[in-house]
Amino acid sequence: MGKYISISTLYCIAIIFLVAAGTGCGEKVKTVDHIVIRPVGNTLKFETEEFTVKAGSTVTAVMDNTATSPALLHNVVMCSPNSNINELGLAAVKAGEETGYVPDDERVKFVVPMAKPGEKTEIKFVAPPPGDYPFFCSYPGHFGLMQGVMHSVE
Repeated sequence: MGKYISISTLYCIAIIFLVAAGTGCGEKVKTVDHIVIRPVGNTLKFETEEFTVKAGSTVTAVMDNTATSPALLHNVVMCSPNSNINELGLAAVKAGEETGYVPDDERVKFVVPMAKPGEKTEIKFVAPPPGDYPFFCSYPGHFGLMQGVMHSVE
């Protein structure tokens, strides 16, 4: 009787190992203070769709427009958490070229200016309080596909 381990005991041991392995105990989230955002070639997709910053830190964000098509201008518009990107994207089109296709809206937190193909633009900003901040390219027709999220953590 003492030589055998019951199935229920094995099951309990397996559950303990699985829970311990999945908790991520001791793992730190990697944060950045310099982020370069590029399009994927001549497509309407960002190479970097997600990154994490430390709240309160100074961050440099760069739009490196590696596209070669002269029609593919890109920027990065970072918004407050839970912002409706479709609403803001349509407002950007209405805002027009003279504003760099950036709507005058309180949900817009930071803007990396429009870059032509082969150009780089950048800004420095203080990372906002913890939360998930969506970003998108506001050039007409791009906002539906060129989106991402900046996570701000403690």
